[in-house]
Amino acid sequence: MRLFNKKYKWDGYWETCYFLKEFDSNEEINIQFEDELSEIPKPKDSQLNSVTFIINNQAKILNSLYESFLSEYDKWKEIYEEHLPEMKSINDVKKHIEISSIYIDLPEKESISYIGYRGDCSWDEEHGIGFYTHKLKVLEVGESSIGFSGTWNAYRDLGIEKQIESEIAENNKNPKLPKRYIPHPTYGLKPSQEDANKGYYYHLIERGFNQEFINHFNQGDINTETRTGYVDMSFLERACQSDNNEIVEFLLSKKPVETKGCLKQASYNLNLSMIKSLVNHGININEQDDWFKDYPIQNIVSSIGTLVRNKESKEKYLKAIDVLKWVLNNGANSEFVLNPINEYDKLEYSFEDKKVRDEIKEILKNYGYK
Repeated sequence: MRLFNKKYKWDGYWETCYFLKEFDSNEEINIQFEDELSEIPKPKDSQLNSVTFIINNQAKILNSLYESFLSEYDKWKEIYEEHLPEMKSINDVKKHIEISSIYIDLPEKESISYIGYRGDCSWDEEHGIGFYTHKLKVLEVGESSIGFSGTWNAYRDLGIEKQIESEIAENNKNPKLPKRYIPHPTYGLKPSQEDANKGYYYHLIERGFNQEFINHFNQGDINTETRTGYVDMSFLERACQSDNNEIVEFLLSKKPVETKGCLKQASYNLNLSMIKSLVNHGININEQDDWFKDYPIQNIVSSIGTLVRNKESKEKYLKAIDVLKWVLNNGANSEFVLNPINEYDKLEYSFEDKKVRDEIKEILKNYGYK
């Protein structure tokens, strides 16, 4: 679709393409609206205003992006060295940067939403370049991912960073019951609503709404092998990842077919009671991960290393050691840790402190697989 009018009118699509002559005289530019999870079926007025602002200020916007890059040129030169072409003017920058997509974020100021720009650059085809902005003010320049993940720049610019952190902490402490959304009669489901519907049962597990999950299971809405397209893992694996012992026990009682990855998650979490339940269910204590090719005992040692680096309490450390001893006493192969195939799985990478490293080695040797 080609836009020649000066005021933007939403066409019902959360991701679309428009012709912006100053950005590209031949190709349409991808525009994506960030979607707020709510019952409101359309983008915010400030988001629509942002597109109108872009349409009417194309040359000024591009110049502000190029100027911001030039102001940081020396920093980029330190990173890319001889791979970064010499650029001394806006015209030089134009030759090496091409904006390909625009991201309209949710935070707003002065009735205009913050905007991210992503594009290609001649010196880094893989990572590209990204800008996060408000109107003509560039808040951050970086790899292309900045164009769609720079929202914290907006929070800082608005002076609400601490408030957002508090809200996130409160939501984590007191999670809300997830909901499923009904399509709007005109616009259908928004992307965030589609995602929320796909993730509904997983969110019940993650947030600890166990009885609601069990009710859906008992009503026949789902079973142990159900996949919704939200994540590539079973409900059981998600429960293990979320440290949800009750749901793990419930699902194990239903004799699930798919158990791959569950022991890995429980091991990372150093959840001994869960590890015992999974092993008692018949899961191989030396089950190798299909993707990373690692083993539960390696996950346990890695998590112990994290405890040490984060200087967690002695009590947590001793409980973690109990987990390690239990799996070793129940058939875990210590050779996977003592003589790993991958260089980065060596104990030296998990434990910088030689004293602690030697202690772990001693446990592995004394309790090891015979």
